[in-house]
Amino acid sequence: MASADSISNFISWAEQRIAKEYETNERLQKECDELVEPIELREGAYCLTEEDRHDTIHEIEYFIKNGYPIKHACYECGVHTTTYYRWKRNIKNGLATGTASN
Repeated sequence: MASADSISNFISWAEQRIAKEYETNERLQKECDELVEPIELREGAYCLTEEDRHDTIHEIEYFIKNGYPIKHACYECGVHTTTYYRWKRNIKNGLATGTASN
């Protein structure tokens, strides 16, 4: 019978522990929801005009010519490396860099 009591005590302890964890999680979620402001759409690569994109490519290329790694040059200009390569490819192919399908 001692093992039945041990199991019963453990189940009781586990229920209390889970209830306490649940209350803590609920409290923290409420506090976080109050602290976190919604993220607004920031201006970035998607908001650039065609001319701005060309200028950004030239700026990145300037950084690269001056010894910056491509990743760092793109970071300095606020553009992801994938975006930089896509813009360059589109210019090479004669496509507009700002089209939605790019």
